[in-house]
Amino acid sequence: MNYKEQLQDPRWIAKRNRIIKRDKVCQKCGSSKRLEAHHLMYNFDLMPWEYDDDFLLALCHDCHGQETKDVKELKELIKEMLKMGIWANEIRLKIKDENRSETYCCPNCQAIEWFNCKCDEVVNL
Repeated sequence: MNYKEQLQDPRWIAKRNRIIKRDKVCQKCGSSKRLEAHHLMYNFDLMPWEYDDDFLLALCHDCHGQETKDVKELKELIKEMLKMGIWANEIRLKIKDENRSETYCCPNCQAIEWFNCKCDEVVNL
C-alpha cells in the first residue's frame, strides 16, 4: 500500500479526525479552516495511524504545505553541509546551542546535556 492509499485507510481517517478534534485550530497560525493532521516525525516502520497522538498535530492546509516545504529545504541544506564536511554532530551542537534555555548546569556537572544535569546548582546566563 503506497502512502496515498494509506491516507485513505479508515484507521488513518479516524486518527486524523481525532487529532483535528483535539487541537481544534491550526497549531501554527490559529486558523480553523481546512485542518490536516501533521506528523512531527516519521518512522518508516509505522503506518500513519500507528503513531502516538503526541507525534501528531493539526495544521491548516497552508501551514502544512509550508511546513512540508521547509522540511524538504532543511534536508537539502543538511545534505549540502555534509558535502562541505560539516558533520551531523556539529549541526546538532549548533542547533542545541541556538535553542539553549536561559539556565544551564554548573560547570562541574558530568551530564552531557544541560537537561540531564543531576546537580542542584544552576547558573543563570
